[in-house]
Amino acid sequence: MKKFRLKFHFLFNFMKKKIALIGNMNNNFFSIARYLRDRSYQADLFLIDELDHFLPDSDTYNDDYKEFTFELIHDSYSFNNTISKVKEQLSGYDYIIGTSKVPAVLSENKIKLNMFIPHGQDVFSYPFYEGGHKILFNILSFINNDKLIHKIFWKLGIKKFISLYDSFLLSKNQTKGLKSTEVIISNNAGHIFKSSIQKIGFKNKLLTNRLPIIYTDQYSSKSFYSFQKTNKYFNVLSELKNEKTMLLFHHSRH
Repeated sequence: MKKFRLKFHFLFNFMKKKIALIGNMNNNFFSIARYLRDRSYQADLFLIDELDHFLPDSDTYNDDYKEFTFELIHDSYSFNNTISKVKEQLSGYDYIIGTSKVPAVLSENKIKLNMFIPHGQDVFSYPFYEGGHKILFNILSFINNDKLIHKIFWKLGIKKFISLYDSFLLSKNQTKGLKSTEVIISNNAGHIFKSSIQKIGFKNKLLTNRLPIIYTDQYSSKSFYSFQKTNKYFNVLSELKNEKTMLLFHHSRH
């Protein structure tokens, strides 16, 4: 009974914390945010340079998401030009969960990332810069003014250095951010993933667990039933389902 009370006390206190989920690659965090909110957690979703098909309205049948979805204001090509805005947006949150390049953005803003849930490239590729001029770029990074560096490259006629320098900064900040992250959760326990984590130098808590990437509850909602009545593809699929013994769908959600 004592253990139950302690566990309940921990969960109750955690539920009072305000949670920020940053990034929505594959619509994963939109699903997680809804599951958390259904269970009375104070969870908000922040979008960060998302492709159109990873915006919430591509994965829902109503506009309820507008109440808890925001755009993280930052410069996509320059990590240190919007630091104050990022800090201001995230200042009221007790627990931050991120994906994609969020470790890099938060590291540059000196904000601690509590949990990281990778999608693949953010661990396999982002931390590992494969271009040239590493020593030069590392020295320039201490100037801490990316736009000034861009202008210098432009005036010197070495425009290709701009994208290389940005890739170097992403790599440097992603590695730094990942190393300081408290917990990394992934359903990928393969050799490539473990090898990448070791190369990064991550020594904190690493968990292997499956995540709820599809918000199944929406498929029994009134808004979904309304969608069924008006969507032409739904009728086509219904006919195919009645005609065929088996239907095979592509596994990708995008």
